Amino acid sequence: MHDEPTRPEDLTERIFQLIPLIRGCRTSSELAARLGRETPTTDFDVVHTFRLRGDNRAQVHYILARLTTYVEDKMSKPADVHACMPAQRLWQIEHLYANHAERHPDLTPLQFRLLRDRFGALGLLPSSDNASIRDLTFDPKARWYIRRNTLLAVLSDGYARNNPALRKLRDSHRLDGTLRSFGTATPMRKVIDVRGELYRKLLLRIWDPAVLGLIVPEAETTEPTPSGLLPSDSTVPDRTGTGRRLPRTPLGTLVANGRIAPGTRVFAQHQAARQEATVDAQGLLWLSDVDSFGSPDEAGMMVTGRKSCTDWTFWHISLSDGSSTTLREFRADPSLVAQPPPRG
Repeated sequence: MHDEPTRPEDLTERIFQLIPLIRGCRTSSELAARLGRETPTTDFDVVHTFRLRGDNRAQVHYILARLTTYVEDKMSKPADVHACMPAQRLWQIEHLYANHAERHPDLTPLQFRLLRDRFGALGLLPSSDNASIRDLTFDPKARWYIRRNTLLAVLSDGYARNNPALRKLRDSHRLDGTLRSFGTATPMRKVIDVRGELYRKLLLRIWDPAVLGLIVPEAETTEPTPSGLLPSDSTVPDRTGTGRRLPRTPLGTLVANGRIAPGTRVFAQHQAARQEATVDAQGLLWLSDVDSFGSPDEAGMMVTGRKSCTDWTFWHISLSDGSSTTLREFRADPSLVAQPPPRG
């Protein structure tokens, strides 16, 4: 989910790999076992840092639609998942927090923008409703949500009162502490973290292989990968759990060619302040410990808060001779090599 390809054509190679395996199955049990072996194991923990970005709106909308209608179904309410899908354009992605960073003085504008687009800060509303509340603060929004789908209505303090269906859902899915409202003074980060955990627990239910009829083999014990280490080779590692390698990012090619070392920092000036990002071994740009971007323009738009960015000219990089240049000039001149990151 996180910074991975979202277009159908990105899955073509994997589909062609699966076709001959599926054709070899003679019974439904064999098919369930084969698909179970090919299903990546995940705890969906990535949901906590997954966010809406420029190229994944349809994907985010789809997952929110599945979450919204799943909860409605468990609450014994009519739920048409197809009507909620992005292609129908009947529902829109709702931000819990209006785009006003000044309302959150405990956060920098960049921190606010990074949090606001997190998956836990999003929901779905009918298109006719979304525009009318776009600029409200969190508390009036929560009170307004009480008339809408459960996944958003539960944010209102009054929704849980005398609601046995909600208590049953909390108990059966172990959602006590996550499927709940929040006090007026609850920090934005806390709300989004709790909502992210709620979504994670629901996704585990929705995409439980057993519920889907798949037979998953018992997990083998593997040696854990040390945390905090960047891949040492120049290839883009498999982050999908399917054996499929991800397409290299624009900066990833420069890393693979040895012109940029993993850990190198690029920088930009915005509103008289210096902004920095770290390049990892895959060519992802990290604005924080948990927020990465596959392209310089996506990272630049997040820093500036604008819908467009001059990307390769916005970011600068220090060279081995001590000078600096834009990423565009650096990319165009193969003789340039970035200054290596400090050791330790």
